[in-house]
Amino acid sequence: SAQNLLINGAVQFAGNASSVAYSRFGTSTTKRSNYITASNDLLVSGDLETVGSVSFGGTASVSGIFFMTNGQHRPSADSTTAFRFQNAAGTTSVWTIDTTNTRVGISVGGTLDTTFEAGGLASISNASISDRFELTSSTARFGINAGNFTDTAFEVGGVASVGTNLNVGETATATTSATFET
Repeated sequence: SAQNLLINGAVQFAGNASSVAYSRFGTSTTKRSNYITASNDLLVSGDLETVGSVSFGGTASVSGIFFMTNGQHRPSADSTTAFRFQNAAGTTSVWTIDTTNTRVGISVGGTLDTTFEAGGLASISNASISDRFELTSSTARFGINAGNFTDTAFEVGGVASVGTNLNVGETATATTSATFET
């Protein structure tokens, strides 16, 4: 009795479909003809379950929904580009997670050098800042309901109030209330 099954060439299991150059379980044909082409490539057209580990040494592609039972995905080592989502051409990173320096960047376009960085216009709703909020660029603008365009360093459109102290310039201080009228 034979203890080993040796086959030279592609194998096909289940079905009487026409022969293909790659190995397969089932009768479907590949939709990834750039990867699945030779007898050492395998297509499984039904469901596949593994109880042990699975390792991918090259490109992996998921065309449906990818579920993670425990919700975790870990890189094999910490890296400044541990997770990186790129455009379809693979030339631009649109989302980067840096696990070495604990940073996240969206469309940064260069080096990710702050804890959270967004390149381009970003919008935040219902935010609270408990420490410092600084605009450090000489061209930085901060507008609150400012309208279409914020053209001064700090701009408020509508009514604003100050709770305790209002400092104007270097030395002038109004300590309860201040009213400016035009």
